[in-house]
Amino acid sequence: MKNYVQSGDVITVTAPVAVMSGGLVMVGELFGFAQTDAGQFEPVAIATRGVFSAVVENAAALAAGAAIYTADGETLTADADDGGDPANAHIKIGVAVADAVVEDGAAYVKIKIG
Repeated sequence: MKNYVQSGDVITVTAPVAVMSGGLVMVGELFGFAQTDAGQFEPVAIATRGVFSAVVENAAALAAGAAIYTADGETLTADADDGGDPANAHIKIGVAVADAVVEDGAAYVKIKIG
């Protein structure tokens, strides 16, 4: 096929902010988890498909099948919006594939993205 470029499971983008390996990276509406550390404006490969474990705010009681969101492209949350009046919607990045596990006060969630 002449127009095939790549699978898209891993894409190299320019990091909008400094990021550590495993951190969420958002460029516009494209998001994924960084495969390596990268400084701001450096190229970084992001995985855009798969299941990843990450800390999610307000997720202690989260169950499998729940949507996972981000408001800022760095922090993950179980909240669909900011709770304001009017509410500002958060961006859905994936779905929990298992109940949240709380360790050391942080809720870890396995998230299916892509």
